[in-house]
Amino acid sequence: AIENAIHAVTKLPENERIIRCKCIHRPKLMFSVSNPYICEINLDEKGIPTSEESGHGIGIRSIIAYCEKNDAVCDFKIEGC
Repeated sequence: AIENAIHAVTKLPENERIIRCKCIHRPKLMFSVSNPYICEINLDEKGIPTSEESGHGIGIRSIIAYCEKNDAVCDFKIEGC
């Protein structure tokens, strides 16, 4: 998630680059990453971000696999476009 955020903000002017990470542990572990981006993100029919660029999308698939294996939830949101 952090690598995806880094990739997204590098397309922005330096003064607009910011990545916010939040982690809480009670009542259950939650990890959130948010960042500004250029509005070019597509979601598939399940609400999962997709990429046409070669070598991209591995991080998202890893997050989904982890969540499926550990009975966890992941949620992807695009706001502000």
